[in-house]
Amino acid sequence: MLISLKCDYAIRALMELGNHKDSKPVQKKDIASARDIPGPFLDQILASLRRTGFIQSFRGPKGGHLLSKVPHKINLFDVITSLEGEVASLEPDENCCHKWVWNELDALISDKLSSIYLSDLLDREAKEKMQEIPNYSI
Repeated sequence: MLISLKCDYAIRALMELGNHKDSKPVQKKDIASARDIPGPFLDQILASLRRTGFIQSFRGPKGGHLLSKVPHKINLFDVITSLEGEVASLEPDENCCHKWVWNELDALISDKLSSIYLSDLLDREAKEKMQEIPNYSI
């Protein structure tokens, strides 16, 4: 199973918005630079995330983007299916005698993606950043 670049960038953008808890809209250029997302592609992704209800967008000099939902209500399955239509499935050849294995794997992947929330990604990212900070205590 491959996650498309569009989904990867969308998850990155959602993570950046999830990091801003001060309720101030985040501008596109700040999202793009913080998460290394090309600006023109980010425009398309933000439009899709807005249409699917994950974010709100505001115009004007103090405009930008905010999450529409709290991070613990946004799971990866919903993000991927809203952007791609469905999670890419494992499709065996028509003559495969073990097709049930692939069907069960598809179900496991969908269940796992449904159980991973944006808040989980943000928590893991914060823990990883904390491990990178050198400890100078004696």
